[in-house]
Formats: sequence, C-alpha cells, structure tokens
Amino acid sequence: MEKAKGTGPPTPIFSREHGSDFYLGRDHQGRGISWTPMANAVGYRLRISRNPYFSSTLVDKRVNTADVTVTSLGEGAYYWVVQSYEASGKESVESEKNRFTIIPKGKQTEAIDLELDPFIQHDM
Repeated sequence: MEKAKGTGPPTPIFSREHGSDFYLGRDHQGRGISWTPMANAVGYRLRISRNPYFSSTLVDKRVNTADVTVTSLGEGAYYWVVQSYEASGKESVESEKNRFTIIPKGKQTEAIDLELDPFIQHDM
C-alpha cells in the first residue's frame, strides 16, 4: 500500500522593494501578494484579516495563480495566509501567518535648485 502524497502549504514571498509594507497613494493600483507555486496544486485559497486570529476575514477567495493584486484595502495592518488545494478539493494546512501594512505615500516633494559658487582653493 502506497501513501498518496498531498500538496503542502505555499511559502509566502515578499519583494525586496516592498518588504512587509505596501506604500500606496490615493491613486494606487494595488500591490501584489505572492507565494511559491506548489506541485499537485490546482489553486490557492487566500485569506486576509485585520487580526492574526482570522476571527473575521476581509478577503477569502480562491485563485488559480500563485499571486494576487490587492486593491480594495484601506490604510492599516493586515494579516494573510494561503493554502493550496488539489483537484479533489482537499486543502493543505495554512502557510505561516504574514503581516503587511498599507501606508499612504506622502506628497511628492518639489525639486529645489541648488546654486553653488565656483570652487576656489585657498592656500593655507
């Protein structure tokens, strides 16, 4: 008798550019959340919550790819987990709980012209 190997939980991936904080302005297009693709997985279940216990979720959806663009969340801290699932519908255990924060970008700074006098070297 051979034991069937199920699919495991994906490993979350954070981009070096954003780390665990997403900096979004008023006109943001969203930022991506991604994880490692898993062998034998036909899809993934992503859940996002305001608390690490996931007693209530803001997002609970199934996707076919190993990444999602987040656009509908306001400022603040969020937690997320992802699970892979097989064609039979069997889900893996949850990934590690992960946290990200959406922080609005500050106003763009204006350039200031810098004028320098010619460099003059004096003997000492």
